[in-house]
Amino acid sequence: MFTAATRASGNSSYAKNTNECQDDITSLAMAERWPLATWTNLAERAAHLARKLRLIGRFNKNNFMLITSQSDLTDVLNILPSNSSTVVGFIGTEGSQGLVGNRSNIKYLFDLSV
Repeated sequence: MFTAATRASGNSSYAKNTNECQDDITSLAMAERWPLATWTNLAERAAHLARKLRLIGRFNKNNFMLITSQSDLTDVLNILPSNSSTVVGFIGTEGSQGLVGNRSNIKYLFDLSV
């Protein structure tokens, strides 16, 4: 399971957090030169990370399979007995912050297999 962390704070706590906490993913996005939209939009961060993982799958077909559909799962189940070194994964989000309170983001991220 590969999960897209869209928000992280080094100074968070289990007891109490505020929206004013510094978001470390913003710093990461800027340092790694992610698209500008990812700097301020959590849904775009999840989408960006999903696209990166899909690229890894495209360029490493012999070693990595990304499950994005039921037919992909069927293919994996047929391939694994003869190729147990293949890494198999699927994409998810860490929490629901990536939805940014907008239900239309469910479809947006679903279409990217998140």
